[in-house]
Amino acid sequence: MSLPWRSIVDRFPASEVRTAESEAKDESFDGVSVRGFLWTLFIFKMATVAAIFWAAGGSGEAGILLTVTTWYWLIIPGIVASGWFAYRYRLRRVRARRLALQRAEWMLDERETMDGQSPERSESVTRGVDGWHSM
Repeated sequence: MSLPWRSIVDRFPASEVRTAESEAKDESFDGVSVRGFLWTLFIFKMATVAAIFWAAGGSGEAGILLTVTTWYWLIIPGIVASGWFAYRYRLRRVRARRLALQRAEWMLDERETMDGQSPERSESVTRGVDGWHSM
């Protein structure tokens, strides 16, 4: 006696039946192999351009011709570099904003930091209600 779910599975070829493992493998695609392939392609392209320029004797005409025919290959490192710079700029802005919020929350002066004390105070002081007091 055939089970009802078995008859449904039998209708589809094995290549169309999705298992939990195959779905997890498809969902875990992170593109590392694609990025590796693209960077390899870019490196070989730039190596080829350098070899052509060297074989041409480094003439100005060869440099102009290579620049005109391969300028669009500089888009790839431009995108990567701009992404990195944008990330670093945002990180600096967020950290500065976080520090400003911490200073505002704890009512600290400009010369003080969260890690240390200002140089004009002694080593063991606490903040009291009416000002700074030594311990």
